Amino acid sequence: MSDLAQRIETLERENRRWKRGAGLVVLGALALAIMGQAPPPPTRRVVEAEQFVLKGPAGERRAALETRGDGTFLVIYSPNGAVTRALVGVHRDGTALVSVYEPTGKSRGVLAALGQSGAVLTLSDQQGRNRLALSVGADDSAELGAWSSDGKQVWKAP
Repeated sequence: MSDLAQRIETLERENRRWKRGAGLVVLGALALAIMGQAPPPPTRRVVEAEQFVLKGPAGERRAALETRGDGTFLVIYSPNGAVTRALVGVHRDGTALVSVYEPTGKSRGVLAALGQSGAVLTLSDQQGRNRLALSVGADDSAELGAWSSDGKQVWKAP
């Protein structure tokens, strides 16, 4: 009987070793599977173009970010996409500007930073003629002027 008991004890010991080994293999496989689920490291994506156009639900052009020979601009169009209503940009010479347009597309106002030369704000009439201008020069001198509808300066300070 002791021979049979000894054989059973040996079989049970081997069985326990196999169970432990199989458990370790399963745990290792689970660990690898979990580690494989980590998201990939973020990659830097670059989209390059000379123009990006933002379109409305009906396919009409609503805005554009574009580079042209004279600078880089954000152009905002009328609801139907036919007319420029606002423009923000930087010219090649370094002049930064914001322009607003009436529904017909005529310029009505411009705010510009002229690099080292100062800044200017102009307001125009319906024909596109400057009617009021405020400027600050590179030396911090300020000037304000008004023009008549025929283009003659009617007031200036200082």
